[in-house]
Amino acid sequence: MYRNLVLILAGCAVCVGVFLVTFTGTRRGRADYVWNNGTEPQTLDPTLMSGQPEGEIAISLFEGLTAYHPRTLEPVPAVAESWEIDGLTYTFRLRPDAWWVRRGEIFEVDGKRRHVVASDVVYTFRRHLHPETGSEYSFLLYPIAGAEAYERAVAAHWSQLVARYRVERPDVSVTRAAALTRPDREMLERFRDEKFRELVAIRTPDELTVQFTLSSPTPYFLFLMSFYTLFIVPREPIEAHGEAWTRPENLVSSGAYWLDEWRFNSHVRLRKNRHYWENAEYAERRFRELRPLRDAGAIAGFQLRELELLEELGPFVENGLEICDALAVEELNTSVNLYLNGDVDRIREIPSEIRGDLVKHDRRPDAELRHLHHGTINAVYYYGVNMRLPVFRTGELGRKLRRALALSIDRQSIVEIVTRGFQTPAYRIVPEGVPNYDSTPLFGSGDYAADLAEARRLVGEVRAAGLDIPKLQVLYNTLESHARIAAFIQSIWKRELGIDVQLSNQEWGVYLDSRRTGQFDICRAGWIGDYPDPNTFLDMFTTENQNNDPKYSNPVYDRIVLRYCAEILAHLETDETRAAMLADVESWSAYDSVVGAVRLEPGGPDLARSLRDAVESYARTPRPVRIDRAFEIRMLLFHVAETMLMHDMPTIPIYFDTRTQLWPPELRGMHFNARDAHPLKTLRWEGDRGPASGSRYRDFPRFRAGGDTP
Repeated sequence: MYRNLVLILAGCAVCVGVFLVTFTGTRRGRADYVWNNGTEPQTLDPTLMSGQPEGEIAISLFEGLTAYHPRTLEPVPAVAESWEIDGLTYTFRLRPDAWWVRRGEIFEVDGKRRHVVASDVVYTFRRHLHPETGSEYSFLLYPIAGAEAYERAVAAHWSQLVARYRVERPDVSVTRAAALTRPDREMLERFRDEKFRELVAIRTPDELTVQFTLSSPTPYFLFLMSFYTLFIVPREPIEAHGEAWTRPENLVSSGAYWLDEWRFNSHVRLRKNRHYWENAEYAERRFRELRPLRDAGAIAGFQLRELELLEELGPFVENGLEICDALAVEELNTSVNLYLNGDVDRIREIPSEIRGDLVKHDRRPDAELRHLHHGTINAVYYYGVNMRLPVFRTGELGRKLRRALALSIDRQSIVEIVTRGFQTPAYRIVPEGVPNYDSTPLFGSGDYAADLAEARRLVGEVRAAGLDIPKLQVLYNTLESHARIAAFIQSIWKRELGIDVQLSNQEWGVYLDSRRTGQFDICRAGWIGDYPDPNTFLDMFTTENQNNDPKYSNPVYDRIVLRYCAEILAHLETDETRAAMLADVESWSAYDSVVGAVRLEPGGPDLARSLRDAVESYARTPRPVRIDRAFEIRMLLFHVAETMLMHDMPTIPIYFDTRTQLWPPELRGMHFNARDAHPLKTLRWEGDRGPASGSRYRDFPRFRAGGDTP
């Protein structure tokens, strides 16, 4: 018996038809490129973004100082046309033609055309650090010397100001500076200006130069400048319109596209920015400048990457797509049907019922499916545990319960039966493949039967001690794959541990609010690394981090991640600083029994011994290689921190993720990469034919009922 992909999805055909009638009626014809973004974006303000659906759009509306290379994610020029690194100092030279655009026209202030200048960069980064903004990613700026100190100073000052208003003007809701009286606003600005000059190592020698001095070597700093939450934003429209500045009529942006429409729960339409800096004149100039440097072997890495992209794709303004639409379709079967019908050109997720079959079919040497793109990304899928819930905050008993929940999950069955995406079961939080970082499992025995027996034993101890385990609620955002995983885990916890679990799904925006405010017992979460370093997975569980939804708090863990790893050279400088760091790390109550039990290499020394030996031998390390040795010690410290995290178990890793997506072979400039980040500016249709029209059903295989291809 055979089942065709069409038959699997036929049940939603009516829904597709209704959707197409509704959508086509609002968008005045098909765009040059349409992708399903999966849900309604919660904001188009880069500073406030925290999810990939928002970043998928922001990456084409705005720009950072650098941008991701579409294949490798290495930094290429964006708002900054070039940069230099001198030790801890990064100097970026901004391009003079990175224009701010509104509704397709260059934005003007007082009759003068506005381009991105150094003060815009300073404004953007300061805005991240101001408490009333509500940025969840301000910590990304902490490598800049003084940034964290500035954030703490302005937060304390703001709290005092708000407290005074509660007493003196209780009728005024002070949630942003605009609510203050004019004298108080001026006072606030003076205080912040003074503190910024005093504390933060950002300098602007002229309007096209920005210089940062870091507090410690940060190998991923250039990658941070490509991340969408650090994209540069314009001051004037934000101050003029407040939260409404991201509406199409108000939005001012500098990217390759501008915002034409934003229809709630329907689509976002982007149009080509014809004032964008990457035009034919620019390309010809860069060819003249860079080709001789390449021939002479004197070209910088970022220049070579830019040159190769220009030669491959040509300049954006003349060759890029005119109109792009992002849809907000959450139902996966509908999404696939839209693609197969030729109405969507990329979908970000495929239903688990067919994903495994498609990947298996694609791997056959005689049956390549050129629409399918599958691979591992730098991401982990996990459950966060609310550490403020009474049953989880009861000391060692709460920890044992959390560990039992983690050990009892049959991860192999989840990835083989439920998700069917060839994910890797996760027994730590940092994914495999992070450069220079070991991937040894940090919990579990490797034998699920033994782990399940241990989980039952731990739950038995918890109940024997008199701790009542209430019905637990698992929260997830509305998506079929999340629902299936939650139902699978619910059945395990009930059947194997006798723990009742209620499932709760919420629309994306409501779900994000519930996570931020702690309105959950256990919540599903996923994290894609913002840069290639373990810090991006570990710093979010420090006490004050805005993304620490479980509200985990371990002072020693905080100091390892935020102090010792972030400023490793300073803490390795003298015998005294090295001894103090070691003594602090080893002060964790379970250090000897837990860290001392981890071996990164079979037969090698335990992690505790490895760290002590590395730190104590640092003074004997030759100076030319001390920085390399310091980074090795930094990685060992991250291993210690992750070991602590997995012992305390405020987060339950489930699997390291993959992506299985569809886009047509005629689409050039789209590449699978570890962040699943895809700038629209690089997209081209083969032979300028435009998007494929008509049905794509004929390109897809038929499968046996058991799942194997015939």
